[in-house]
Amino acid sequence: GVSHFKAEKLTGINRTVIKRIVLKYGLDYPSSPAK
Repeated sequence: GVSHFKAEKLTGINRTVIKRIVLKYGLDYPSSPAK
C-alpha cells in the first residue's frame, strides 16, 4: 500500500544520508561491507 511505499522511500533516503555521512566524516561501520 501507500504506507509501505512511503516506508521504503524513507528507508532509501536514510540509507543515502548515512552513506553521505560515512563518506564525509570517514566513519567506519564494521557491520557494513560497502564503503
